[in-house]
Amino acid sequence: MPLQLQHYLPLILFVAGLAAILYALFQTKENEEWLSQAKTAEGIIFSQHSDGRGDDTLNNIITVRFVTEELEWITATVKQQMAIYYTGQYKEGEKVQLMYNPQNPQQFKLLTKQNPVLAKTVFIIIGLLLMAIALLKYFYFNNS
Repeated sequence: MPLQLQHYLPLILFVAGLAAILYALFQTKENEEWLSQAKTAEGIIFSQHSDGRGDDTLNNIITVRFVTEELEWITATVKQQMAIYYTGQYKEGEKVQLMYNPQNPQQFKLLTKQNPVLAKTVFIIIGLLLMAIALLKYFYFNNS
């Protein structure tokens, strides 16, 4: 008897939706202890390119260069959780404001105009939509 995916599709969609919601709500937060001692700096967008996964408009790898208070040059890739960067948001050479960890300047956050809750909200909405589709498929479309 061949496995028919359509029978399991509601369960798969429901689990995927639940996973998206849980990821948004309970993801491991960045170690924010350093933020209380963070220093601010002005940097530049040194380079940006796609990481090759999926849609090239959302998966940009952004490299920033800045100088610390100790006059140390730092060139590092942005590693902010739940941050959405899209093509055209930044241009190479553009100045940006950032906060960095004085004990580990490679650890920094861009100070952007993005609402930090936006990405989490998008994940939650997608999760709810997937769960709603799963329930509709299970209770409505499977019975017809």
